[in-house]
Amino acid sequence: NKGTLAKFEADLEALCKKNGLKYKTTDRSRTVSEQMQRVRRKYKGNGAAEVIKTYGERGRKMVAAIKAGDDKKFRQLAKYSSKHLKGLAIDIRSYHYTSDQMAVVLKLIRSLGGNPLIEPMSTNCWDKPGRNRTHPRRRKGGKCYNEHIHIDIPPNYPENLSGASTETPSS
Repeated sequence: NKGTLAKFEADLEALCKKNGLKYKTTDRSRTVSEQMQRVRRKYKGNGAAEVIKTYGERGRKMVAAIKAGDDKKFRQLAKYSSKHLKGLAIDIRSYHYTSDQMAVVLKLIRSLGGNPLIEPMSTNCWDKPGRNRTHPRRRKGGKCYNEHIHIDIPPNYPENLSGASTETPSS
């Protein structure tokens, strides 16, 4: 999967730069221990609601394990909580994008078959955080701790893009 991740990342970076957009990957593959660290950071920085909104019922259980100090239970839950653990996800920084640039970046990600998730999800950083968003608007004064776009990468990238190119997608 390292080749898949590296190819997707290189293609996305090239597309962003071609479109005059900044690009910075902040996270790639990770171990379960690193995932636990990221979830704890999310919990401490944006609260329990952020973990629950990001991970659903698994997030609710991870929050309970964190609060109870039950690292064994937390590790079991974290083990299957992200495609980062399979080497099929990257996070890119988003604080430097305007609302209009975010719409372009999301379109570029999807043109490569990526599935973006705008985070944080529980704060008022974006008017439309989460998945399936096309034109999120940044909110003035919103709490944007650890703001990024999580991107799930197709396991068979780039073979899954028959006939696709790295050209800028049309509006």
